[in-house]
Amino acid sequence: MDNALIPTGELKPVEGTPFDFRKPTAVGARINADNEQIKFGSGYDHNWVVNKPLGKLGLVARVTDPTTGRVMEVLSTEPGVQFYTGNFLDGSITGKGGWVYQKRNGLCFEPQHYPDSPNHPQFPSAELKPGETYQNTILYRSQCNHSCTHLSTSEFSLWAILLPTRRSARLLMPPPTTSPRHPWLED
Repeated sequence: MDNALIPTGELKPVEGTPFDFRKPTAVGARINADNEQIKFGSGYDHNWVVNKPLGKLGLVARVTDPTTGRVMEVLSTEPGVQFYTGNFLDGSITGKGGWVYQKRNGLCFEPQHYPDSPNHPQFPSAELKPGETYQNTILYRSQCNHSCTHLSTSEFSLWAILLPTRRSARLLMPPPTTSPRHPWLED
């Protein structure tokens, strides 16, 4: 993306960058890295290319809290996932329980087609012609692996929102595999 947060159409490998979550990595570990793309988004506000067959349901992200054992997985039929870390929250929104949302007090996984797809013919098409039906599936799956049984329902449902303030949260984006459709993801 450019400095106005508009997609340029360039797809870059994640290896060796703050965007490499192929192995579990703390969300906040590289969020302030000296990287042009991180600076443009003031953190993470980028689309990841998901290397799986187009239209097939598959894992696009997994986030865990090693302290409590809470896990959230995101599965989708979409070809990409936008990962946003609340970089533009400014304290003007008050949420459940009176929580005031400050910068990076949240994270979001938004399965989608690549941003600006109609203007980039090399991207999977997002075109829907008259008479066609658009259908996709997005699943958000949560679980608790050990010590989070003491949490109330509301605490458990809010855990993903509050993880970035706990620098221990680990994010895993599934490792890409070699694919002729997405050669830019090859290792």
